[in-house]
Amino acid sequence: MDHLVKNSSRRLTGALLESELRYNFDYLNQVFRRTYGTTVFAQLERLRIENAKNAIRTTDLPFGQIAVSVGYDNGSYFSKVFKKSVGCTPSAFRKRSKTL
Repeated sequence: MDHLVKNSSRRLTGALLESELRYNFDYLNQVFRRTYGTTVFAQLERLRIENAKNAIRTTDLPFGQIAVSVGYDNGSYFSKVFKKSVGCTPSAFRKRSKTL
């Protein structure tokens, strides 16, 4: 978990995690699921979305820049994942955050 938190903004793959942590990715994912109740990549997505929500709340950075800063290569994919996870678009989330 610490490795994911520290590296959530990097492009991470199963092969890269295997190399960095020196464990078979399937085994790592199994242990992670037993320990945390979710998969490695589902947790990575949650971390990235939480980081994005924080950036949206606290900065006026463009969404494409926020997407890259939290680990997404593509701003439109980030918006899709954000909406699926949060229930609204990044712009609606920013608008709602400004009124609170």
